[in-house]
Amino acid sequence: MTHAGKCFPALFDADGPIEIETLARATLSMSGRSPTGGDFGFQLMLVAPGLACCRPWGEQPDEDGENSLISVAFPAPSAGKPEIAEALAAWLTDIAFDFWASLVLEPLDPAGELTEDERKAWEEFEEGTLILCPALEFPPGVRNELREALARQSASYRHAQAARAEPHGRAAQVMLASDRPDLHYGAWIRSL
Repeated sequence: MTHAGKCFPALFDADGPIEIETLARATLSMSGRSPTGGDFGFQLMLVAPGLACCRPWGEQPDEDGENSLISVAFPAPSAGKPEIAEALAAWLTDIAFDFWASLVLEPLDPAGELTEDERKAWEEFEEGTLILCPALEFPPGVRNELREALARQSASYRHAQAARAEPHGRAAQVMLASDRPDLHYGAWIRSL
């Protein structure tokens, strides 16, 4: 396998690369939220030292109608948490999972400003609007660094982070008033 002009040894079989280690998973599920159900996502696998492979799975064809593999430079396991978090944040942004990551990583209303009815309304908005339910798995101990890295790298993440942190703030108002189907694509951010 080649990446950035270098050749890396990696094991493959008929189904693709044989992973050395699963580094992270990003999953979107419609199970329980859609009559037809369905799950899809991305798996980031270490296939050689310094090289990972992003394998999409489920029903999400690319432009050619087939799932494709994406090679990703990834720090050695001995690297520090900031380097690993930066690589994970870049991967999540590349696969357009940055908005969804904010729903997993950022707490809703950490200051406790929402009334019980307002919190329920927000949760109903998310359940009714965001038909896809995100899940994210990543190495232990990098959560805070990953949040910081995503906030640096992604405007979509920053605005969703602000909306969840201040549910009465401008970012939240724009999000709630936006074209709901386009929420996760970040179209609402233009109004900010």
